[in-house]
Amino acid sequence: MRTAFIIARREFLTFLAQPVAYVALAVFLVTMGSAFFFLEGFFEANEATMRNFFEWGPLVFIIYLPALSMRLMAEERRAGTMELLITLPVREIEVVAGKLLGAVFFLILSLVVTFIYPVMIMNVAQASPDLGMIVGGYIGLLLVGTAYLSLGVMASSWTHNQIVALIMGALFCAFFYFVDAMAGAFSTSLEPIMSSVSFRARFQNIARGVLDTRDVIFYLGVTAASLSVAAFSLEGRKWR
Repeated sequence: MRTAFIIARREFLTFLAQPVAYVALAVFLVTMGSAFFFLEGFFEANEATMRNFFEWGPLVFIIYLPALSMRLMAEERRAGTMELLITLPVREIEVVAGKLLGAVFFLILSLVVTFIYPVMIMNVAQASPDLGMIVGGYIGLLLVGTAYLSLGVMASSWTHNQIVALIMGALFCAFFYFVDAMAGAFSTSLEPIMSSVSFRARFQNIARGVLDTRDVIFYLGVTAASLSVAAFSLEGRKWR
């Protein structure tokens, strides 16, 4: 997978070279902070916990992460460099894995920036939040964020238009987040069944600081499946 890491490094550096990436990072930081401190009434609650912060994460990711992933494959197709890339001695799965890893590196950077909020809590509330919940919450955000990004990579592999890739990626992410609620709107008996594939339902335990192996396997499974579909899409283009 050395090739995948080379591609990942190139993609991550490309992110860092684009001013719009820093704008997106600032918007993400402000959005998460506003939701946590003001919409959820952190100061009124007078409780040193980051649970609400982590619960907002997967919801904000629905737009933020597809916006990051929309260009990963679509831009290569638009510029005509995808055909060159897939004719090189590199496997399709290495291409999509490298693209995903580059975006995951930027996701990690985004999460690191939010470390300012636990520090603010300790200084403002004069209390120490549960360290286990914080660590588990950030691991959970990384897992669900990686799954979102893989869906975005899959969407981006289907089109040369970045806006279309953004819309499709956001719709895929929203579907997996709200699927249990949508099913419950039609039949209450379906909601418990669909909660097994719901990002929101799966993340509730993580937000409470409980990192279940089944949830980890689920997010990794979604990531692997999405990358497989994206790689298959690239392989299909090779034989056209």
